[in-house]
Amino acid sequence: PPGTSSIVRLHAPFASEFEIEKIVDFLKDQQSVEYDESFLKDQQSMGVTSSESMNNGEYDELYEDAKRVILSDGKTSISYLQRKLNIGYNRAANIIDQLTESGVLSEPNSKGQREIL
Repeated sequence: PPGTSSIVRLHAPFASEFEIEKIVDFLKDQQSVEYDESFLKDQQSMGVTSSESMNNGEYDELYEDAKRVILSDGKTSISYLQRKLNIGYNRAANIIDQLTESGVLSEPNSKGQREIL
């Protein structure tokens, strides 16, 4: 800004939605769409997903560790489980779901909190 010695960093010029739509339409007109069917085949052959394995009665490797942490510390949040077990959000959420299905935790209440059963 004027009168200061600091630098202002600009990332890109402004483009309105109308301008973006014109560019997208131009690019679409250049060539017809070609889908890579092998990508879809690869996804189908990847195997069992974590939600399917949970339905088969198979629990996560860290299920017992998570159960122990929750029962001993009395905290049932996904983020707490992430920190204690050094895992990502999705895995922690899946473990919490498994604990809920097995009757260790309640369903979340209106505030999103769970109780230990």
